[in-house]
Amino acid sequence: MNRVRPDRIRACNAWLGIARALLTFLLIGTSASADAQSGTAAAGADPHVLLQRYKCSICHDETQAKAGPAYAEIARHYRGRSYGRRNVLRVIKQGEHGGGPWNMPPHPEIPDREARVMAQYILAVHE
Repeated sequence: MNRVRPDRIRACNAWLGIARALLTFLLIGTSASADAQSGTAAAGADPHVLLQRYKCSICHDETQAKAGPAYAEIARHYRGRSYGRRNVLRVIKQGEHGGGPWNMPPHPEIPDREARVMAQYILAVHE
C-alpha cells in the first residue's frame, strides 16, 4: 500500500496557501483596476470608502480576526511604535507572508495617498 509522505502533504498545503493568496490578489487587483479605469475610483479621503473599494473587508474586520488580523489588533500591535505607520503602508503596498496558509497579497494598484489614509485609519481603530 502506497502512503503519502508527511513532507509532501506539507508542501501541498504550502502551495495551496500560495494559490489562494494569488487568486485573492487577482480578484482584488482586477476589480480595483476596473474601477480605476471606469473613473469610479475618484480619490476620496474617507477611509471606509477606500477600504470597501479595495475589498479589504474580505480578509479584515475592525474588531474580529478573519483570514487577516482585525484592524484593532494591528493598531494594538503598533501602538506607541514610531515605525508603525511606515510598516502598515509597506504591508498594504508590498504584502506580507505570515506564518499561516494565508498571506497578505501586495496591492501596488493603491495610490500612495490612499494607502496613507487607510493606514492612518487602521492604526486609529480601538476595540
